[in-house]
Amino acid sequence: MLAYYGLSTTETMHEKFFPWYLNANARASESVLKTFGYKNVARSGNTLSSSTSSITVERGCDAAAPSALFVAAVLASPVGIMSRLVAVIAGLAILAFVNLIRIISLFLTAAHWKPAFDIMHLDVWQAAFIILSIVLWAVWASWAVKRQHVGRAPAGG
Repeated sequence: MLAYYGLSTTETMHEKFFPWYLNANARASESVLKTFGYKNVARSGNTLSSSTSSITVERGCDAAAPSALFVAAVLASPVGIMSRLVAVIAGLAILAFVNLIRIISLFLTAAHWKPAFDIMHLDVWQAAFIILSIVLWAVWASWAVKRQHVGRAPAGG
């Protein structure tokens, strides 16, 4: 986690990576919304808007911190490096996919149920992402440890 927070404060991350990543999240969300019939959605940079609402994908809407928490937990786990690398790649893909669902659901909440937006944005989704990261790690760790023990021959006997 220290490495994540150290890296996230660098000029390169602030000026290059995060703007690109936030824009990519907005672009992907726009594509999914249009695919499912929301043809009036427009994107400008990392802002999604329609005739009824507008949201901006900002830092904190990127799932970077919960993803870093997941990666740190996986890398600290006492299993083989290949198992950890596969978990990091798969876990980050799952978290990115769920974040896309999160952004889309927030856009739809802003469009169709404005009074619930702040609760969904600040209370529900932030907590859900932290819990998801921990549960994802716990499920993987349980599986990986069992798998590692099954592969070992019993001692003695």
